[in-house]
Amino acid sequence: MPSPPFPNVLELLISTYQHETERRDLNHDGVVNEQEFVESHAQVVSAFARLPEQARAFIAKAAGGFFDCLDLDGDGVLELADLAAYAAAYGKPTAGIQANLARMLAAFQLPPDHLPKAVFLELVTQYWFDPSPDVPGRWLFDLDFGLPPSPDPRLVYGQPSKGKQGVVLKVFRLAQSP
Repeated sequence: MPSPPFPNVLELLISTYQHETERRDLNHDGVVNEQEFVESHAQVVSAFARLPEQARAFIAKAAGGFFDCLDLDGDGVLELADLAAYAAAYGKPTAGIQANLARMLAAFQLPPDHLPKAVFLELVTQYWFDPSPDVPGRWLFDLDFGLPPSPDPRLVYGQPSKGKQGVVLKVFRLAQSP
């Protein structure tokens, strides 16, 4: 049986999730509620503002490593096939990826199907650190773009799933309030 194309991504994500949960769990009850997340993220945003060069270096290393795992042919560009293979490998929907990728790349005046690493890193930076509602990084994980809406109008994407060692991973983002 051939090895999976994303050999250590799940372990990386679980490790990151566990670290972030420990760091953000301010009352140490094993759960990060919305208030704890917002408060702990404010510290991250503040550090990013104080140390932008170090923050961008960290993003380049962490998100850049993730990009390298996704870039199946190693050409420094994510294509639709790279993103769809990753989503399919983890049982995530693939139908909205093409439309969402085209939407993000249009904001950078780029062709709709080639995501360069530098643009990916900028999207990650926007997703985590730019509160502007219209930056394309806001759409980074909108895998269901262009699909019928979720029954819960607040839920943009995601379902809980069990990872290694029973860790529950929830990948979702609530829609921005009007």
